[in-house]
Amino acid sequence: MEKTFIFAGFGGQGMLLIGKFMAMACMLDGKHVSWLPSYGPEMRGGTANCSVIVSDEPVASPLVDKADVIVAMNRPSLDKFEDHVKPGGVLVINSSIIDRKAVRDDIQVVYCDANAIAESIGNPKGANVAILGAVLEKVPVTTVEQMTEAIRIAGNVNGKTIRQLPVVTEVAALYRRKLFLGTEDGQVLDAKSWLRVEWNRSGLPLNRSNEACGVKNAATRKYLTADWLWYWPPGEAVEKMAAYCTQHGKPTNRPYFSLDGKSPITAKDWDDLRAVWHHKNGITNVWSRPPLADAERLKGTMERSAPRTYKPTQQSAAHLNQKPLDLMLMQVEATTNEGDVVWEPFGGLASASVASALLGRNAYVAEVDPTFVELASTRLSEADAHFREYGVYRKE
Repeated sequence: MEKTFIFAGFGGQGMLLIGKFMAMACMLDGKHVSWLPSYGPEMRGGTANCSVIVSDEPVASPLVDKADVIVAMNRPSLDKFEDHVKPGGVLVINSSIIDRKAVRDDIQVVYCDANAIAESIGNPKGANVAILGAVLEKVPVTTVEQMTEAIRIAGNVNGKTIRQLPVVTEVAALYRRKLFLGTEDGQVLDAKSWLRVEWNRSGLPLNRSNEACGVKNAATRKYLTADWLWYWPPGEAVEKMAAYCTQHGKPTNRPYFSLDGKSPITAKDWDDLRAVWHHKNGITNVWSRPPLADAERLKGTMERSAPRTYKPTQQSAAHLNQKPLDLMLMQVEATTNEGDVVWEPFGGLASASVASALLGRNAYVAEVDPTFVELASTRLSEADAHFREYGVYRKE
């Protein structure tokens, strides 16, 4: 299914806004949408129209020339766009201010006294929403409930809410505890300084570390450098340097590069000190992800999910800040190993814990709201069952 719309009028009639309402409502319904505005030279009084595409498949292009449905809010818009209605399509005319009838006889025409309807309910500025209702009655691409929710979301742009960043903008912060290690003489140093001190303790020149590691110059240039070019060395290199110092360096009662001052270091000992990071190329530090609008979005608890949700419906989100599972999977997989513990202190719907369970991590989550606890428990049970049956989740 694909339906194309053009909403046309003059600036100030709210044509761009009801186009957003239509796109938002259908997006909440799980459909693919596009919204493309077109402005005249004036903010108010000039021409203003937008095209909307609603489809079951991804929208290849937002451009619309011939539309299934066209709304003409004023006479110039009717004159301009009547010929752009597809044969058999729908033309909705605001009969309150348009003084002529449609000419074509191969389309369906709806005359809506939009201004009069808006004035009858005490809101003369609501003529655009009145004519949107006529569109929805003739072409029900979404439900009244979804449209109501869309108007609530997209229409909430008063001065208090618009003068801030969008509520969907979030930051994912990765914190790592800095490693400090003790030396033979009681110093406590970061890893870079500690490695140099341990090598120098052997009395060997730094350039011998390259021989120890079996490299041309990487040890002095990366692993033991004191400047900003320092690299965290692989465990194999640290183990080799320790063995080399033991064989060729000064005799010592404290094993070289020992973490506890007693036991010789192994490659695994060193590698385990580093924070987990499973790198994937092609992932930038800014992620763009559409809002949840499909079956993953939990709805219909009939409870206020936030102070501004005054009258929840079956289509209202159970939790306004439900995290997309694919983003949680990406973050958990990148920073933990199978069997690690993942702690989610402010659980909500437990999306991070669900991702952890699917990936074979041990998830622990806390939440105080009984409704959220019940929903989260169901999600976690399903994730745990999926892991037991299929193993670690792999995105297809």
